[in-house]
Amino acid sequence: MTRGTGKGKSTTSGTSYLERGSEKGELRTRETELLWLEENRRELVERYSGEWIVLEGERVLSHGLDAASVLNDARLRGISLPLLIRIPSKDEGRLALEADHV
Repeated sequence: MTRGTGKGKSTTSGTSYLERGSEKGELRTRETELLWLEENRRELVERYSGEWIVLEGERVLSHGLDAASVLNDARLRGISLPLLIRIPSKDEGRLALEADHV
């Protein structure tokens, strides 16, 4: 998980919304993903309750119960810096965001 460093916005867990791009080293935000996530929260909980998802742009690229497998699948699809998100089950609270940098 990326810890806030003063660059970009941070969540209460310290996850930065500003990510370093993979190929050119440029900085990119995850604004598109975060806005889409907020707009589609209910549908995501209905469809992926209790699962991990990798979100790329406005689409779910990979999903499943095992975070490592979901990350591996996203990397096999060419995403070097996946945005991993755990969708809570219907009786849980908020969404948990994780930015993978391994």
